[in-house]
Amino acid sequence: MMIAAQALDIVSGSLGAKWFGATRWGAIGGILGAIVGLFFGLIGIFVGPLIGALAGELLGGKGLLPAGRSSWGTLLGTTAGIIGKFSIGILMIAWFLIAAFL
Repeated sequence: MMIAAQALDIVSGSLGAKWFGATRWGAIGGILGAIVGLFFGLIGIFVGPLIGALAGELLGGKGLLPAGRSSWGTLLGTTAGIIGKFSIGILMIAWFLIAAFL
């Protein structure tokens, strides 16, 4: 379950970017930004995918406004991933408590 939660956290940002019209460059940038952001704590978890998606879109040839829209999608996707990861964590705690006390 932990691996699924971590994968959800990393992939959700790129899926959010895709939903808001990101190209392959933006999706790759969002994933790389999420991985790098993990090393910078709570701020890095949110800012890493944003910067990665923005940089990926700009390198891919998009203008600043479309790249910003993709970054917004990355932020929403990352937030959804964090909520999903939190939910999986609660499920793991509940599973442990049920197994330990029943």
